[in-house]
Amino acid sequence: MVMIDVVVPKEVEDALAQKGISADMCKKLVYDAEDKKTKLVNKVTGENLTKKIMDNLTLYVIYAPAAPGAQPVTAYAIKKVYSHKMRMKNLVYTMPEEVKDWWCVKDNCPTVRGQYDLEYMNVTRMAPTLTCPKCQDSYIEEDIAAKPVAVAEMLFEKKRA
Repeated sequence: MVMIDVVVPKEVEDALAQKGISADMCKKLVYDAEDKKTKLVNKVTGENLTKKIMDNLTLYVIYAPAAPGAQPVTAYAIKKVYSHKMRMKNLVYTMPEEVKDWWCVKDNCPTVRGQYDLEYMNVTRMAPTLTCPKCQDSYIEEDIAAKPVAVAEMLFEKKRA
């Protein structure tokens, strides 16, 4: 395992507590991402994005070096954490011409826009993703998870009740 520190700023820790998400779980995601190179890196901002798929939740952590420019990086700070309840089923297609600023670290290539089937409460809908064209690992961006996906989850739950 890589030897790094992971810092969770107070405002992020407070937001995690409100969502019922453990700061230690988020730190573990960062350790795993750094160790296994299962992450995306934004070549413009220097931020990293990793995820963990659990039974009823997909958790995403955005983090960056705690001291930008320092080499080697010995500490990271968690900047944001977001999630969704929809289960990622399968990649429908990618748009190779739509290259994004995020790069897949494992394959050392830029991500492209993808469309992924998401399922929640036996309903399947497509959502846009950041997708590695080589390994096809896909990530839902924060603005998509926070708005359209969250609204769809709420509507499905309401309809079910």
